[in-house]
Amino acid sequence: MTERQFDCDALPKPSELTSGFGVQIQSHVQGCVLPALPFTSVNVSGKHVWVHTSTDDLVQVILHYLRCKALNPDNTSACFLVPSRGKGTSWRPLLRGMRRLREYKKGHELFGPSAPKLPESYVVFYDPPWPQIAALNNSELIS
Repeated sequence: MTERQFDCDALPKPSELTSGFGVQIQSHVQGCVLPALPFTSVNVSGKHVWVHTSTDDLVQVILHYLRCKALNPDNTSACFLVPSRGKGTSWRPLLRGMRRLREYKKGHELFGPSAPKLPESYVVFYDPPWPQIAALNNSELIS
C-alpha cells in the first residue's frame, strides 16, 4: 500500500484489544508491537507505523505521532485506519495534509475471511516521510 514495510503497530490498550468488530486485534508487524505499552510512551520517530486504535484515543495518538515525526521527519511515516464517518471526529483536522489511500466499505473482510466483516466503512490515511512530499511537490512544479 505504501511501498514500505511497517516497523511498528500502534494497537489499542490491552484492555481494548478487540477491534470493535468483535475480533481480537493481533499484530501483523514483527518487532515493535505496542499494546503492551501506551503508544504515547514510545518514541516512534524513524519508524513506519500502522495505527488502528480506539477513536477515543485518536487525538492523543495522532498528536504523539506528529511530535515523534518532528524529531525525524525524513524517516517517519504512518498509516491510520479510521472510521469514514461517525461521532468523535475531533481528530479529523489532525489528518489534514495526509493522503487518503483507500476506503473499505461496510462488510469488507479487511482482516481476512475468518474475521468478522467491517461493521462500518473505514479509510486509510497515509502520512509519508517529508522528503517524499518535497520530491512530489518538486515534480509537480517541474511538469
